[in-house]
Amino acid sequence: MGKAFKSGLCAYCGVAGSTTADHVIARGFFPQDLRANLPKVGACQECNHKKSKLEHALTAVMPFGARHGRASEALLTVERMLARNKPLHRLMALGFRSVFRSINGSPWMRETTVPFDGESLELLGEYMVKGLARHHWGLDLGVDTYVRASFLNDVGAAAFDQFFEGSAGGRVVNDLGEGVFRYEGIQSAEDVNVTLWKMSIYGAEVGGDPLLVGQRASLIYGVSVSKDTRAAELLSTIFRDGELAAGRSVSL
Repeated sequence: MGKAFKSGLCAYCGVAGSTTADHVIARGFFPQDLRANLPKVGACQECNHKKSKLEHALTAVMPFGARHGRASEALLTVERMLARNKPLHRLMALGFRSVFRSINGSPWMRETTVPFDGESLELLGEYMVKGLARHHWGLDLGVDTYVRASFLNDVGAAAFDQFFEGSAGGRVVNDLGEGVFRYEGIQSAEDVNVTLWKMSIYGAEVGGDPLLVGQRASLIYGVSVSKDTRAAELLSTIFRDGELAAGRSVSL
């Protein structure tokens, strides 16, 4: 591990010292030839372990909703993974569902959905917010920082998107692995701890909110902000009121 990752605080908990290097977006999401130059940050062993457990399950599920040119390769990797993880294989097999769906009056098409734990993906999204904020702007987002990542319904997404239209102290737009992971982030010029993110894994679309039948989301919205600010209250309200209780199924 390079010296750059052996000093300072863990990018994720902001409390323990960094003892290991971690890929912010797990290498397992990417085809073998597209794993070079992925963002890395310093992390403690405990956070690295917790994040890895989330990634193991999600790398087996998210490719089923992939909407990029190399989805078939991702699914081949998943097949090998499920062959080694029989409990996960059985759980996923029991949850496959086929439905018919029409988008904006288009012809009805058969669609297959795969269940997954949306809360785990949102928690992984929070890790990624912290990791990307460290990677791009060197931030230490500790216990005094509100960090949230979630799928938002149409109203919540519209409220959040307006912040991306104005000026920002820092801005980054990146596409890793030919569309496997896309993200956009902005940093406030007034408060460096305020960062906003939009992230997509495989372009996968999730749904499953029983109160918003048919509404889907493909972007994970993320935020970091100091807890003792008015911005924290505003952004937490957007997330609370706009969260899509999605992330319960991935559509093929």
